[in-house]
Amino acid sequence: MKRNPLTLINPYLRSKILIFIVLAFFVLIFSILSFLFSLPFEILSYTILLTLFAAFTGLCIEFYIYCKGIQKIDVIMDSIPHSIDNLSDDAKGLEQGYENCIKKFYRSYTETAELYERKKNDTLDYFTLWTHQIKTPLSALKAHVQANSSENSELISVINRELLKIEQYADMALQFIRLDSIETDFVFSKVDLFQIVKSSVKKFAPLFIASKNTLHLNEFTASVLSDEKWLSFVIEQIISNAVKYTKNGKVLVYMDEDKEDVLVIEDTGIGILPEDIQRLGEKGFTGCNGRIHKKASGLGLYLCKNILTMLGHSLSFASVSGKGTKVFINLHKK
Repeated sequence: MKRNPLTLINPYLRSKILIFIVLAFFVLIFSILSFLFSLPFEILSYTILLTLFAAFTGLCIEFYIYCKGIQKIDVIMDSIPHSIDNLSDDAKGLEQGYENCIKKFYRSYTETAELYERKKNDTLDYFTLWTHQIKTPLSALKAHVQANSSENSELISVINRELLKIEQYADMALQFIRLDSIETDFVFSKVDLFQIVKSSVKKFAPLFIASKNTLHLNEFTASVLSDEKWLSFVIEQIISNAVKYTKNGKVLVYMDEDKEDVLVIEDTGIGILPEDIQRLGEKGFTGCNGRIHKKASGLGLYLCKNILTMLGHSLSFASVSGKGTKVFINLHKK
């Protein structure tokens, strides 16, 4: 960032206020001496003009050096924290002291950053491994439950629902820890939106049955440019929320008639307060419903909003408290 020298005049002059005071003091002394010794006015005038000219010339030269120093600092500031190679080795005095401080702070910063990065990577590796490994016993449990589905069907249904929730939470944890690097995992292609919705709805069939909700899925034809895996995750999260906060009601999935490439997931559940809608998708924000339903974390919508943004899509909400919620997934590429 190169600054205009004209913008540096004011701060430079303010830094030289002491010099101006001393200069005014000497002019006053010259004037008094001239008066006391009855010197001609021309001598006083020439002396003052010569003094002011010398001071002005010196200030101009120093201002030029000052501007060069500021530009050098700007170059250094632009390179930090990536590099401090622009720091000179021939600095002296106060400048050398400042540069030593910068070098010491930079070394401390890089050591702390490297330590943090190592710990972060270790944590990510552990939780990535854990979320993958947890799926093995989950798959074994699901297979065992399906093999014994004829025995105590009510208990089996409860176990199936809870296993589905555990699997969903494991997926959510995995996507959360990968959020900063999922751009590299995107594979964009034309995907059949209806098939994604249909698979997601089928996955949550046990939850629909347990909550006594009815599903209204209007068949539609829509092909969108997106990443199938990540878009499926988002749709599953939103359908899961719709079922979670709706009892003995309806969940409707359809394409918006007025807006192109907008998928609507609507429910007749508890709804959202008007003051909470604008903050949905913020990390950790659960709103009034989250305070009532203690298990809410707000993590699901946070992930959905960020993933859709990375995919070039968007998420919005409309709701009436106590009457239901509409979630709009705008799949039109920005």
